[in-house]
Amino acid sequence: MLKNLICGNNNFTQINLSQNLLLETLKMNIVRNIINLDLSNNTALREIELIGNWNLRQLNLSNLSNLEKLILAENKNVNLDVSSCTNLQILSIDNTFGNDNINQLNLQNNTNLTNLSFTGIRISSIDLSNNTLLEYLYCPNNELTTLDLSSNTNLIYLNCGDVNCDYGLFNNIQNLDLTNHSNLETLLCNQIGLQNLNTTNCTQLKELRCNTNPLNGLNLSTNINLERLTAYNCNLNTINLDSNINLRAINLNNGYSCDRAFLLQTNKNNFTEINLDNQTNLESLSLSNNELLQTIHLQNQNNQALRFRANDCPMLNCVFVDDVANIPTNWQVDSNGHYVQTEAACNLLAIDNQTYNNNLNLYPNPTKSYFKLDTNIKTINIYSALGQKIKTFKNQPKYNINDIKTGIYHVIITLENEIKIKKKLIVYR
Repeated sequence: MLKNLICGNNNFTQINLSQNLLLETLKMNIVRNIINLDLSNNTALREIELIGNWNLRQLNLSNLSNLEKLILAENKNVNLDVSSCTNLQILSIDNTFGNDNINQLNLQNNTNLTNLSFTGIRISSIDLSNNTLLEYLYCPNNELTTLDLSSNTNLIYLNCGDVNCDYGLFNNIQNLDLTNHSNLETLLCNQIGLQNLNTTNCTQLKELRCNTNPLNGLNLSTNINLERLTAYNCNLNTINLDSNINLRAINLNNGYSCDRAFLLQTNKNNFTEINLDNQTNLESLSLSNNELLQTIHLQNQNNQALRFRANDCPMLNCVFVDDVANIPTNWQVDSNGHYVQTEAACNLLAIDNQTYNNNLNLYPNPTKSYFKLDTNIKTINIYSALGQKIKTFKNQPKYNINDIKTGIYHVIITLENEIKIKKKLIVYR
């Protein structure tokens, strides 16, 4: 007796399976001319896979209470009713290139559903209140405007973000509340117009991708197991990751992924500072194109294991690192960004570099033991390359530096009118 039937790449117009009462598995792919498929007599069916049957119009699944797995993709005109499939556990519907007229999905009777995937369906909402066993939900590129998951507390994986800008259908979910989802490990919600995201009790969350959304803020303080974060073009004015010590990969680059971003009127991130000193496991960090970013704290005692990029950040001034003498060769930071180890070294950079080019003359330079200035001053402070203050002088004819070791030093000169001038001083022995 036939239990498993696999057929594909055929041109037959009909198939009669009404007598195959023991059939458990049916896989029918790219059977181009079949129009009707009646499986109501095949009550033993446990798995059905129908892919690329472009002219299939009618699919009768009534009486299939034993069906556990249903896979449908690119079936041009299928009308779907799964109300009789009460034991259904896995349902996947990929209608991306299929029937534009599918506009409903009723899953109220499918209380055993654990895995649900649907794409390309013209629905603004879906009732999942009876699907309390749901663990996996994949629903990008529909027309969802709301997504109520308050009953689906067993979710482990959720992807409601639009994955392809060419599909034609887009979700527009402004609010996503996941406060009851302590088991959630993966959340993908890219470019859906999201403004408010609540992951307060998602303590098992390991991956979050929420890029290209006009977020009002992003609070990740309770997501202590987070390992991967992607949040570019999210309108973030501040970012606090102090609690996320398990982070391994961070992508906060700014840049549009597709024209959909313009439709959503998203803004680039606008934070000026980010502190990653606690992220000792960090392996990858991307911060490019953050136009207002000024300071990056990266003293995580693991710089050598990190791939780091912060190109095209015109306001970047200081990158705090473990060791300025041992910067990894694969790091990418433009010339306006400076590696430092101390606040003092960073503060030195705050003095306009153009003051190097003023007419005040410090000589001899390089020097062995002393230098002079051609004007009266109020004070002089000499700093090492790491920002440590080495010596302080008041106005005098000659400035003795016999006790300073060979090296390059910053000299901050305060004139009598309080104008500060910075000079480089080279000392050799």
